[in-house]
Amino acid sequence: MEVTHRVENSSHKTCGFMVNCEYKPYYSILDNADLFDNIEVTGQNKILLKGENGKAVSKKSVQMQLYHAICEKNPLVRDIRQDLRRWKEERNDFVLYLTGARQIGKTTELMKFACQNYEQIIYVNLAEAMAAGMFEATVLNDDCYLGMVRYCRRMKLEEFDNSRNTILVIDEIQESVAVYNGIRSLQAGLKCDIAVTGSYLGKTLNSQYFKPAGNVWRLEMLPLSFAEFCDAFGSRKTLLTMDIHGRDADETYGRVRVVFYRFQK
Repeated sequence: MEVTHRVENSSHKTCGFMVNCEYKPYYSILDNADLFDNIEVTGQNKILLKGENGKAVSKKSVQMQLYHAICEKNPLVRDIRQDLRRWKEERNDFVLYLTGARQIGKTTELMKFACQNYEQIIYVNLAEAMAAGMFEATVLNDDCYLGMVRYCRRMKLEEFDNSRNTILVIDEIQESVAVYNGIRSLQAGLKCDIAVTGSYLGKTLNSQYFKPAGNVWRLEMLPLSFAEFCDAFGSRKTLLTMDIHGRDADETYGRVRVVFYRFQK
């Protein structure tokens, strides 16, 4: 098996490699170096690609490939993207807490946003026991920065970039009271942007354990609206511009009526 390209960030530092058109983080390749015929590892754990002649792709292009893959599976455009953009532009010194009902697309929309706006995404799903246990053990019980470096190494991710080029996404925050109550220390100890997601159900069930958590920018995502549903059929502009007093052509109202009947189903 062979590595085809290095992947480098905006600082021209190698953060991963492409294998069979799939991105593999740096530490994942390092821990499996013996499987590849065209790399070598130095004494300082630096991975060298043999016979390399400018075989490098940007991390941003990798992120955009991921973005298009997510959009292909989830093509609906949600209005929450405008609020996410506002948070990044105006309030990213606060931890974003994206809440809402289960299974309405919170994580999907947050990952779309992250792919478009960040070079590095560190995704932690607290519903996965291994990730939750490792995060609690390394990041919460240590210097946050050193803990993140250790977490990325042990989970075989990229080397942690503690800057605004990175977003730390913590999913299913309701699964860990310890992580929720540690938001204040994460915000104080890290330079990267931080976003967490949680559901109403989890918060309700664990409400007696949740404590106020410092500088948190709360954002609620609602289930699919009719205007968002119209986007899927190219009818949002018609919906927003048609005359509500019935002075438009019957065809105009008919287009929206058809979409509305589908929306009701």
